[in-house]
Amino acid sequence: MPAFGFVVNDRGEILLIQRGYGSSEGKWSLPGGNRDKGEDLSETARRETHEETGIRMTVDGLYAKGNRHHWEVWRGRQIGGHLQVQRRECLDAKWFQKDMLPDDANLAFGLDKRVIGKWAGENQGSRRVHYPGSKMSRSGFALVVNDQNEVLLAQRRGGSRAGKWSLPGGNPADGRSRRDAAIRETRSATGIDFVPERLYFENRHQAQVWLGTPRQPVHTLANARWFPMTGLPDDDSLAFAIDVRAIEKWAADHDGASRISYA
Repeated sequence: MPAFGFVVNDRGEILLIQRGYGSSEGKWSLPGGNRDKGEDLSETARRETHEETGIRMTVDGLYAKGNRHHWEVWRGRQIGGHLQVQRRECLDAKWFQKDMLPDDANLAFGLDKRVIGKWAGENQGSRRVHYPGSKMSRSGFALVVNDQNEVLLAQRRGGSRAGKWSLPGGNPADGRSRRDAAIRETRSATGIDFVPERLYFENRHQAQVWLGTPRQPVHTLANARWFPMTGLPDDDSLAFAIDVRAIEKWAADHDGASRISYA
């Protein structure tokens, strides 16, 4: 029977690993694994958490368990250690703030969806967002602003994020920079020649957002639009976590900015 650790640190963040193999590769999960012979399941949760992430935890109580499928999730607090990913099985490990919890599409197993959903329901101010996954790490995105201080966003056309709004961007071509990727993908997605002026934001996965302007006035757009400062999309209207963070920062940086729903 497997057991999993649900660890909360002093900042109220929860610990998840990014799985490195199998059909769930790239998705996020609670650290855990199978019980060793003679081991109590609470100890299994503690041991597996340390082995996979380098974090030492208390065991404060049983948080959830399966009915048909036998598993247990034990909740605890971080009491030591530092993040040190077990590369044999994990791509990454990180702490998630309660307002940036992965949505169900990002989670590996049913137990992860159940536990994260339960935690979000119990903690006021929690929010679920979509993370594109490991393939979007070290990507480059463009925050394009015109002379009226409007922000350019492209509308997603396919997949689970269809209809949502996103910064134009993508992965760098071989040997090119994330800045180059922002320029190339903006032209490809919107037809605009983007002139990056400075690095505006970089997340923990080293995805970068470059702030800049269009090279010349733009009269028509394909699959994109300009958003005024008083009509920036809210979180539910945005496609990915990188979009949420960038627009959130842009709104906070400008007096009078407001956000509305386009969902």
